[in-house]
Amino acid sequence: MSTPTKQLKKAAVIGCPISHSLSPAIFAFIAEYEKINLEYIAQEVPSTDLVAFLNELRNHEDILGVNVTIPHKEKVIPELSSVSEEVKAIGAVNVVQLKNKLLLGFNTDVVGIEKTFQSKGFSAQEQNCIIFGAGGSAKAVAYVLGKQGAKSVTIYNPRSNRGAELACHFQGLFKSTEFRSIASLTEAKDKSFALIVNATPVGMKRAKVIQNEENVFEGISNLKFERNALAFDLIYTPEETIFLKVARDCG
Repeated sequence: MSTPTKQLKKAAVIGCPISHSLSPAIFAFIAEYEKINLEYIAQEVPSTDLVAFLNELRNHEDILGVNVTIPHKEKVIPELSSVSEEVKAIGAVNVVQLKNKLLLGFNTDVVGIEKTFQSKGFSAQEQNCIIFGAGGSAKAVAYVLGKQGAKSVTIYNPRSNRGAELACHFQGLFKSTEFRSIASLTEAKDKSFALIVNATPVGMKRAKVIQNEENVFEGISNLKFERNALAFDLIYTPEETIFLKVARDCG
C-alpha cells in the first residue's frame, strides 16, 4: 500500500530586492527535517505592488502566509487584519499568516534576537548598547534591549530623523532605559559599549548598494567597548560582512 502524500503547503518571502534571500534554502531544509510537504519561494514585490499583492493573497486558501523583508516590514501593517503585541510595540512585521481570508501580522525577529543573545550568554541588563540603523530590524533589537533592561541604547542613523523617532518611541515604552539618537559617532565617546549591532542592509550580498557604504562603519574603532563586548550583524550573507570585518579588526 502506498503512503498517502501529505497535503502541499505553500509560503514565500517577499521583498525588493529579494534575489539575495536564503529563505527558500533555509525553509527547504526545515521542511525536509520536519517532513513537511512545503513549496517555498522568494517573490520580488515592489512597493508600488504591495497592496495589490496582499489583496490577492487573501484569495489563496492553499498559502500559509509570507515572510516579509526590506522594504515592506512597516508598510504592510495598515493592510493587515490584526497584529501581535510585539508588532504594536515595534511597528514592524516579518511574518504574515493567512487564516480564513484574514492577514495576521507577527514579529519573530524578536525571538531570533533573544535566542541569539541567549546562545552567547549575553544579557543587556544594565549594559550600554549601540545600534546602527533605525528601520524595522533596528526596532526589533531596540525592543529586546529595552525588555531586557539595558542601561542605555544609542541609535546611530545619520541619514534621516528616523533614529530620533525610534529613540523617542521606545523611551516611552521602557522608562528605565536611556534611549538616544546620534548623527555622529563622536557623540558616543562618553559610553563604553557591551554590544554593537548592525541593523542596516550595508554590505548585504546583492542588495542595493548604498552610496559610500564602505564609510558607514568608519569611526567604530574610536568607540570604547567593554571586555568581551559582542558585535551582532543581522545580515547573514556574505558570511563575513563589512561590519563584522571592521568589528573583528577592532578586537
